Amino acid sequence: MFNQLCFDTMEVKLLNEPLVEFADNFLCDDPQKGIALTGFYSLSNNTHNSEIHYSIVGTNQNIEDFRKWI
Repeated sequence: MFNQLCFDTMEVKLLNEPLVEFADNFLCDDPQKGIALTGFYSLSNNTHNSEIHYSIVGTNQNIEDFRKWI
């Protein structure tokens, strides 16, 4: 009964895709198009790194599998 009550009052809203800034101040909602046309944002503001930072979210098994893969 409680779960049904929660679903009856839930409201779902579809949000528009946000604009992402690419090189040369180009704004676009399509990452593939933005990268293809002007490149990464960091290329035009001198902050482009030569390293890639990442995080892993998952179970212990997922994390172990990722470490073996990378």
